[in-house]
This record gives sequence, C-alpha cells and structure tokens, in this order.
Amino acid sequence: PDNNHKPEIAIALDSLTAIAGLRPVNEIIENLKRNPELEILTGKDLINKIINEKNEVIIINQLKILYSLLLKKADDKERLRDVIEIIIERLSNKNNLIQEEEQFLKQYSNFGADVGLFSFFFFNLLNLKPGQAIFTDAGEPHAYIEGNIIECMANSDNVVRAGLTNKYKDVDTLIDVIKYNFKKYNIINEEQIEDNVIFKTSAEEFQLTLYKKEDGFSSIFLTYNKPVVVLILEGALEIENTENSFSENFKKGESFLIPALMEKFILKCLKDSRFIIVEIPMI
Repeated sequence: PDNNHKPEIAIALDSLTAIAGLRPVNEIIENLKRNPELEILTGKDLINKIINEKNEVIIINQLKILYSLLLKKADDKERLRDVIEIIIERLSNKNNLIQEEEQFLKQYSNFGADVGLFSFFFFNLLNLKPGQAIFTDAGEPHAYIEGNIIECMANSDNVVRAGLTNKYKDVDTLIDVIKYNFKKYNIINEEQIEDNVIFKTSAEEFQLTLYKKEDGFSSIFLTYNKPVVVLILEGALEIENTENSFSENFKKGESFLIPALMEKFILKCLKDSRFIIVEIPMI
C-alpha cells in the first residue's frame, strides 16, 4: 500500500516465541534430512544436491530455489495436504520432538495443511525472555507466534504474508523481497538488563530505551526538538513541563506524546516504575 520500508523491533514483555530470518545453512540441511517427505513436493534431485554439495555459495543458491519452490506449492492444495499429513502422522508417533516439530504440530492444529508450516524448518526459532528483543530489517521474514511484546516500526503499512494466517497472502511478492541471510539471529539485551537499556538497531526512524526506576526518581529529559513517546509498563509517572509548570500524571498501560517544541521535560516516578521512551535517534 505504500513505498516505505518497515524495519521493526519487538521487545518481550513476558516471553516471546518467534521465527525470524533464515537459519544457518547447516541447520536447514539437518531439517531436510529429518523431513525426507519434502522431496515429494520439490523432487529428490534438488534436495540431494543441497545435502551433498560442499560449496556453500552453491548450497545457498539451491536453498533459495528450494524455498521458493516450496512456497509456490501453496496452490497445489491436494498434494500439499498429502505431504503435510504424512509429516504430521510421523511426528505424532515420535518421542522427544524438537521445538520446530512441536510448532509444526501445534500450528497444523490452528491452520491445517498450510505451506507456512515449512517455515519452521527454514527460519530461526527464537525464545525470548522478558526484556530481550529482536530487530527485523525490511525484507527479513519473521512471525510472532506467542507472547506479549512492545512493537515499534517505521511509518509503513506494508505486510507481505505467505502462510499461517487467515489474511491476504502474496507468495510471489514475498519471494521477490525476502532477504536471504542464512545466519543465527541476534538477540538484543540478551543479558536482560532492566534499566537504561538502549535497544540499538540500524533503524533511522526510532530508538527505544527501557527504564526501571524507584519511587521518587526524578530527572530532566531532552527532546532535541524531536517528538518523544513514553509508555508506562509498571507504576505511575508525573510529566512536568519545565517552562510553565504544567504537570499531569499517567499510570500503567498509558502512554503520552512529548511534542518536538518542548525542548525538555521532567519525569517523576510516583511509585516503583518501568517505562519505555521512544525517540528518533541522533544521527
């Protein structure tokens, strides 16, 4: 619907299960070996080439072809259903499932024989703890499966879906825009630091900082003549304009906008509080 890119960050409030970015090549190959049924859809030769090839550049090119081929099988509904049901039967009788196999079964119960199920074999499957985050740049495939998050993104309404959804799907566009970066996904704030955590990303449009302050905390914050948003996760805050003594109180779950014309403002904690400040990063 628009020409803007849409980088975004997701910060886990409690926990987050997500898939994001293509896995390292060796992990995808292991999943291909675990799931030989895929060759019914793609042909045995292509998968054998990927498994037996030693040159990583060639493997990556073949994996791009393989993933595109699988996504395009969404239209071959009968054959797709047959293959997925074979995998479902095998996994249902297997002990000690790995997490991607558990998700394959779980999302099958939610969406049926959907081509998006194969994403669990190709994408990084991530489990974030509170305060940890992932950043997905434009073109990086991802989906949030379970958990509550703070999500911030650039000003765009662009979403391209290929599966595991009841909304509009556009496989061809996804294949066209997807970034094929085969690597482990970076977790931001992996240490789960709770105060003064700057979630640094490559996005020029936003930067989020997490604070955890005690009752009675008070500090002056600068806007640098740019708009600022404050979101209260726990506790209560008082906002005060340093120029005309205006003040107002906000509580858990509320947010407020500081306009760019306010050069600075005072934040006070009325009880122990956790809050996020969203601002435009300094270039």
